[in-house]
Amino acid sequence: YEYNLAEQTEILKIGRDLIKKWTGKFPLAHRAGMYSANDDTLKALKINEITIDSSYLPGNENCHLSYLEVNQLSNISGVIELPITVIKNINGYYGIPFPNIGLSKFDINLFSPFWIYYLIKFMGKNPDYVMLFLHSSSFIIRNKDKIKHINYRLINEFDKLLNNLIVDGYEFY
Repeated sequence: YEYNLAEQTEILKIGRDLIKKWTGKFPLAHRAGMYSANDDTLKALKINEITIDSSYLPGNENCHLSYLEVNQLSNISGVIELPITVIKNINGYYGIPFPNIGLSKFDINLFSPFWIYYLIKFMGKNPDYVMLFLHSSSFIIRNKDKIKHINYRLINEFDKLLNNLIVDGYEFY
């Protein structure tokens, strides 16, 4: 968001062309680092023929996208915005204590896979979509910026989460 439309268009073009050079394919989707996107970002994506974005995180101070609804797909001038799924505070739902979090993204390192499953069920029988947030380091445990070990317990819990969602009829893309 700190760059104007022309600058964002050029930055995205350079990145798009590098990905094409490295992989032989143009990227289809984008997420602004630290969610630092604005309306010009979506225009620059469209110019660069990148038609899917996932930079909208409601409540994040870096996110300057406007006119978007929480947890709702949007088509903004030909760019599909898949916002990061968030959950509002549900402290004490059915007597189960829950931290007072305001809005939080569905992050495997913030919520246990059990809680993610519970929260998806809480959202209703068939939400349009749920975006689970993962980093390349989500399944490792670090010690002073060095890999300590792989978190096999979390991998197994995540596998159970996905299997439970499949049994419940959810699809993955």
